[in-house]
Amino acid sequence: MPDFQPTSAQAQRLIKLFEDAERELLRECNCILLQSVIEGPGDLAQQRINQIKKELLDGCRQWVQEAIPECYLLGLKKVQGEFFYDTLGAQHMQALEVLAQNTFSRLAGVVDVVGRQIDDMIKQHNLAIIQQSLKNAPGRGG
Repeated sequence: MPDFQPTSAQAQRLIKLFEDAERELLRECNCILLQSVIEGPGDLAQQRINQIKKELLDGCRQWVQEAIPECYLLGLKKVQGEFFYDTLGAQHMQALEVLAQNTFSRLAGVVDVVGRQIDDMIKQHNLAIIQQSLKNAPGRGG
């Protein structure tokens, strides 16, 4: 197995991006869970969650644009020795583009899953509030 390893700095950068977003999302989710009334889409916590997800997606896009070429070029350098970015052929440029698109697609999928999990948590919370209010409503037996 070759001794080439993807740059740990890039991997750590991606990990930090997701950890920071997770911390902020959990903070906003806790605010929602502490509410005793159902808020609509205009809820500030919900707006902040959407903003965090957008920032995470934008961060993923930037990471892909920087990290994928860096790792690809380091791999080429390891295999071919010294080269110049200007001399990359069309196949290498196409490979870079495909790798970047596939990586971003996977990261965007992760952000979508996180968003769906948060939406489900909010729906469950709202359902619990509705169930409790129905249970405590006058004339419940009737």
